[in-house]
Amino acid sequence: MSTLALAAIVAGSALILAVVLLSVGDYRFVAQLRRSHPAAWQSLGSPSPWFTKLNDLTTVNDYLARRGYLVLPDPDLIKLGNHLRLLTHLVYWLAGITLLLVGAARLKR
Repeated sequence: MSTLALAAIVAGSALILAVVLLSVGDYRFVAQLRRSHPAAWQSLGSPSPWFTKLNDLTTVNDYLARRGYLVLPDPDLIKLGNHLRLLTHLVYWLAGITLLLVGAARLKR
């Protein structure tokens, strides 16, 4: 197995782990928002923590990207939101690196 292929496997595994952590974190964020800040949760269209509609996912991701949660008097939710923003960026980077490594490994064959 080539070094590039091995690197692609490692990056892909890290990507899978990061996506799982992001999914769990997003669930916790929406559940805590619904429980502790129902007005803010309703202003987002009352998204399901299970993200049963694609619109729920995009709405919550936009809310996190805009840092809308920073106005809420909830240090735990703010900390979680900040961690989810970082984790989202990590997922994007890992996806890009994995795609580049897979492409490079395929070209080298």
